[in-house]
Order: sequence, then C-alpha cells, then structure tokens
Amino acid sequence: MPIDPSGPTVVATEWALISVATVVILARLYLRLILQRRSLLASDVLMCAAWASAVALASFDIYFLRIGIFKPGTTFDLAGFEGTAQEAENFYKIFPSFMVKRRRFLWAVIVYAAIGFIITILLLSLSCLPVWRNWTLSDQRCTVESIKINFEISWVLNISADILSMP
Repeated sequence: MPIDPSGPTVVATEWALISVATVVILARLYLRLILQRRSLLASDVLMCAAWASAVALASFDIYFLRIGIFKPGTTFDLAGFEGTAQEAENFYKIFPSFMVKRRRFLWAVIVYAAIGFIITILLLSLSCLPVWRNWTLSDQRCTVESIKINFEISWVLNISADILSMP
C-alpha cells in the first residue's frame, strides 16, 4: 500500500476489509446460533456493534471523498468545534446536593478529562517541532517512536477518562 494513499484507495480498502469482517462475523453467528444452538454472548454483541461502527465510518469516508476532504493539502483541526459544558452540567443535575462524594468524584473526572484533552493536544502539537514534520514524507519527518508514544499516551488518557465517566 502506498505511503500516501488516495481517497479512492482508502475507501476501497475500508470496504474490502469490512466485507471480510462481514463474512467472518456471519460465520461466527451461524456457528453459535444455528450449529451450536447457543445464545449470543456479550462479545458477539460487541463485535456486531464494532462492525456497525466500521460501516458508519466507511460511509462517512465516502461522503468525505465526495466533498474533497481526501485531497492533498487538506488539513484537519478543531475549526468549528463549539463544545460546551452542557454534558457536564447534565451529569451534575443527576446527582442531588446531598450526594457530596459522587459530586466530588464527578468534578474530579471532569477535571481529569479536561487535563487529558490538554495534554493530548499539547503532545500532538509540540512533540515533533516544527509542526510540518508531522505531514512530510521526507527523511526529516517525525520518528515512528515519537508517533507511537503520542498515540499510547493519548489512548490511555482517553480510555481512562471514558472508564471513569461510566455511570
């Protein structure tokens, strides 16, 4: 696969992999439900949900291809992001004022998620300076090790914040 695939290559690869996953998932469900006559497990449901997420992602990529997102030179950023504290406020309303420990834990999770977001953005922005090294294909590009470390730290912060925010 080329280092910098074109939009149609990305879409075709996604749908090819989704097709393979569909065959494997249908075979597993056929085995479990028809041949073994057993009920579905939680892993089967999660697997189907992951497949549905992949189909949704690939569908969006078709639309993105149509509007020109995959053209060379197109950058991604947080332009147009208008996040609010609405979700945190809704969670805060769920816990009555007498649930002091739960409200403190909620605030701790909110602060943790905000700090994790800031750390992730700073890592992505400042770990490989100058910034153009993130997108170049020359020998001056960022090392794979720095990209791997950024991904791992961001992943841990994101997943841990998601787990802490579960009800």
